[in-house]
Amino acid sequence: MPRPTPLTVESLERRDQPASVFGNPWQNADKLTMSFAPDGVQYSDQTWASGDHVSRLYTRLNATMAASVWQEELLRAAYAWTAAANINIGLIPDSGRAFGPTGVGETVTTADIRVGSVDSSSEVLATSIPYHPLTGYRAGNLMLNAGKTFTKGGANGTYDLYSVALHEMANVLGLADNPTDALSARYGTYTGLKTGLLTADTLAAQVLYGLRKADAFEGALGNGTTALASTLTPALDPNGNVFYRVVANGDITTAADADVYKFTTRANTSQLTVRLGTAGKSLLAGKVELLNAAGQVVASATNTNPLTGDTVLTATGVAANATYYVRVTAGRSDVFAVGSYQLRVGFNYDPVTETKVDPRQQLGADNGANNTLASATPLTTTTGFVANTRYSAAGRVEGLSDVDFYKVTAPSAGGVMTVTVQGYAGLSASATVYSASGAVVASDILLNWENGLYRAQVPATAGNGSYYVKLQVQDADWSAWSGNYNLDVDFTQPLAARAQVSSGTAGQTSRIAVGLDVTESTAVSFALSMTSTNTSVLNGVAITIYDAAGLVVGDLWTDGLNSTDTMTAFLKKGKYTVAFSFQYATTSSATASFNLRMAALSDPIDVYDPNSPPPPPASPPVTVVPNPGTGFYDPWGNPIP
Repeated sequence: MPRPTPLTVESLERRDQPASVFGNPWQNADKLTMSFAPDGVQYSDQTWASGDHVSRLYTRLNATMAASVWQEELLRAAYAWTAAANINIGLIPDSGRAFGPTGVGETVTTADIRVGSVDSSSEVLATSIPYHPLTGYRAGNLMLNAGKTFTKGGANGTYDLYSVALHEMANVLGLADNPTDALSARYGTYTGLKTGLLTADTLAAQVLYGLRKADAFEGALGNGTTALASTLTPALDPNGNVFYRVVANGDITTAADADVYKFTTRANTSQLTVRLGTAGKSLLAGKVELLNAAGQVVASATNTNPLTGDTVLTATGVAANATYYVRVTAGRSDVFAVGSYQLRVGFNYDPVTETKVDPRQQLGADNGANNTLASATPLTTTTGFVANTRYSAAGRVEGLSDVDFYKVTAPSAGGVMTVTVQGYAGLSASATVYSASGAVVASDILLNWENGLYRAQVPATAGNGSYYVKLQVQDADWSAWSGNYNLDVDFTQPLAARAQVSSGTAGQTSRIAVGLDVTESTAVSFALSMTSTNTSVLNGVAITIYDAAGLVVGDLWTDGLNSTDTMTAFLKKGKYTVAFSFQYATTSSATASFNLRMAALSDPIDVYDPNSPPPPPASPPVTVVPNPGTGFYDPWGNPIP
């Protein structure tokens, strides 16, 4: 494990109780992506004591269903929620990277929502993690229990895949369980087949994400007829081709919606290829029709399979300098009848490449131009966000001595400021926040040393206040000395908090341990910090997590310079012992003040067992036991003091 470095952000000790990680919407909910992890993908970077370390989704589900069947069942569950609110989920190939922070890189796209299957405790069917400041790269993980059997319909003692996924997709999207209505898709225990969403489920999704929005072409009267068609102007393909095309980003908002576009061909046009681009954008099963100037359909194509992606239509014998229309409608009447798309019509070629705009400010290397507060680079609000609520930039640290300063303005209401830095190719950078006067603003470190991911929060900012963010390499011994990074400064996220596990003062011979009683399989985020009275001799503290059999299931280390380091561990049902050890360079009487906090990140769907019902919804999945005894492992072989 890399040695953490002293951080420049002042860490605040938090003693409030953690809020739920549910109830927080994905920021880019209209542009989410989803993938199915191939077998063999590592699920967790923690030390596993027993059980399956890797996903085997295909092996488990292919045993009972064809791949096309189980994939559509999972997509159907996802799309039940997207059809209800302003959400789009597009299917993309899986990156093959490990779940969570391990292996996250700069050039490989990883889906927001990833489905896998790993061994879990017998009391749960699946576990998922929503989007939240504490969940980091684990947000969107939906893991089926590999020890259970799933089918379409749930016959003969198996579990209906759609019903299980319908519940877990609600959790992935940030919707908390409905603890009282067993008919709800959000009910936390499997009670048999679900056919869709209740009105209360739909309303819950709409409260969090709003009603589905019509696209910008609709206007007051819509664009559903040739008389109201939206006019598109041909332009050269921006990807360097010599061909012309027209492009429109639209949305089929209801099953009855129709979008009609009008354009004029060029002098040399003899063929048109119409591509309804839904791959990676939504699961709309669409229909496209090409109409001539008289409004007559001259060619059409319909896609009834959401797994196939784009719908493509090629028409030959096209007239030059002539008016044509393209009409876009739904190709199915179920949940796959709505979704966003990018319509691309190529003149004499197939416009395969999508037109994309990166919303981040591309800053790159600055050659030392913003190394001081006075020379800070001003950031502009990210496209699509309310003024001063979100800033995104891509930059580069050019060496150990290089620092990058950026200036942002808080929104008029102020609020929580969340700073996220993702370093690439081994770079691990930290961020320091300064006020307009140049004073360091105290921050709470939420995530650190998770493969280049760093996140901190300022609990409160002044409305319209100016703030500066300084980026620098964390530790020359364990981080690359230079590299690219993405910076996000976000004023829309909730204040994150972890519950206290253990804190105090200890010395070299101290034996300190606490117990964790886990009632159902749960992903748990830990944050460990320490301050030493003599860092030259007492320079670190570690925790080791043992299961009841004494097998190590996780460990975390931090130094003694008031830093905070984090990890996420997946804990199955059972009793765990968290033992502290203090790292001394030499024998000394130096002491350390330590603090361990945690937050549960997931809420699984439970197996219904009338003889052993799940715990009440209000009970926490993980309980701290200050003095672990019977049933807990003793790491010292004698009673734990």
